[in-house]
Amino acid sequence: MFAAQDHDLVRDAIARTCPRLLTAPPEIQRRAAGRMGDLEAFWSGTDQALASQLDALVRATAAEHAQPAWWSLLLNGDEIGILALSADAQARTALPGVEPSFTALSAHKRAQVIAHRPGPYFAGYLPALMADVGSFDQGEGFARTTVLPCAPYLTMDQLLEVLAAWTANGQCWGRAMPGYLIDLFHATAHLGDARRAGWRELLASIEDDPTTYAVIASGIGEPTQPPITGA
Repeated sequence: MFAAQDHDLVRDAIARTCPRLLTAPPEIQRRAAGRMGDLEAFWSGTDQALASQLDALVRATAAEHAQPAWWSLLLNGDEIGILALSADAQARTALPGVEPSFTALSAHKRAQVIAHRPGPYFAGYLPALMADVGSFDQGEGFARTTVLPCAPYLTMDQLLEVLAAWTANGQCWGRAMPGYLIDLFHATAHLGDARRAGWRELLASIEDDPTTYAVIASGIGEPTQPPITGA
């Protein structure tokens, strides 16, 4: 709100800070960009030298986390904040490395970033995320922290892609997942009844599991028994 009302004041303050920020430790630079990088005033006041350094920093962060030795290490808060700027159009222009740095992350680290800033931009990355689920626990975590928070922003095509990826990946069927599917159905009410076709396809794929079928069907208002096909 302050930045919106006092754009010039904020821009000038950032411009005066650039020389100090340019020589600050990497974690301070990441923190500053992560906290203010979605403000137009931040980029208006940031000179090319600082923008280039921030871009190099975000690329280096992704490269570090791509190393096998770093695979099990989670992103820290400052790293998440600057990588989440990939959701901001102006930040993507100022930092051309931020989007490819995000997409290069392993699935569990992409999930951290999406969970930090759920919205329409990251909704488009959910199908690939669910396709990459590697365990029941991971699937439940991704559903809870990324899919459901982004659900209100899904388009119909994105929703159908999420359901297809979910259905196809056996690791997306942990104990809590039928309940999360029901939650997803209700969280996408903005898409109307047309979205039911996607759930009916999902139900058709699990007809050999009558218990799970009945739980999901009941939760979304569909018949709890598979349709009887003619002989």
